[in-house]
Amino acid sequence: MITIVPFLVNIDTIETATEMKNNLSEDTTLFPNKKVQKLIGSKIQVEMKGDLHILEGVLKSADDYLNLHLVDTVEISDGERLRSLGSVVLRGNNIILVTPIE
Repeated sequence: MITIVPFLVNIDTIETATEMKNNLSEDTTLFPNKKVQKLIGSKIQVEMKGDLHILEGVLKSADDYLNLHLVDTVEISDGERLRSLGSVVLRGNNIILVTPIE
């Protein structure tokens, strides 16, 4: 969801949101799929729609639809491991939240 803010504060000046947008280059804008691509090889937690459990595993790959392939995946509920799932593929439109684990 995008929130439109009439004015954003820059360190030395006040610019409108449109002015700030025009000053940004394409390289500074990261879309969700680009952020997720940077997490490949990292351990992540994934919250799914309609599920009270969290999946935790190593992100092996992701596509433009945010479909994710996790390995060494475990299902977690209330901070406890419920079961080991191994290798899983998650459909992107069912994913609510992806969080890196450090």
